[in-house]
Amino acid sequence: MENHILPGGYTYIAITQSFPGAWAKDICPLGAIKRCHNHTESDSRSIINLYYGKDKHMNAGTMGELTFNTQHPPRAIGRYRATSNSIRGLRKSDWSKSARKPYIPLKDWLLEQMNYFKSCKKITSLKENKS
Repeated sequence: MENHILPGGYTYIAITQSFPGAWAKDICPLGAIKRCHNHTESDSRSIINLYYGKDKHMNAGTMGELTFNTQHPPRAIGRYRATSNSIRGLRKSDWSKSARKPYIPLKDWLLEQMNYFKSCKKITSLKENKS
């Protein structure tokens, strides 16, 4: 068993919001966030999205984006601001004014992620029914 996988095959994956992205997996959500921040080129802070799911069904892509099996999508856990000394929930004041997308409150982000995962699952089911 790999050291980032919990019994039952589950894990946490932390992925930075920045491009190119950094990512890390761990059995502990805070461990995943800390390791992810340590993989960034940022000396100050990182904005990190955290997910939970089966290790074999999710990973990070070549550009640091979340990739997953659409029939077994992960669960979005939250968004965090990490520095070398602290980890805390993301606040609007942490959001860069130069970001491509506006700040989304946690509740709205979680709903957006959940709806995205559901839509991916539906699209895959439709494709399978057509073939």
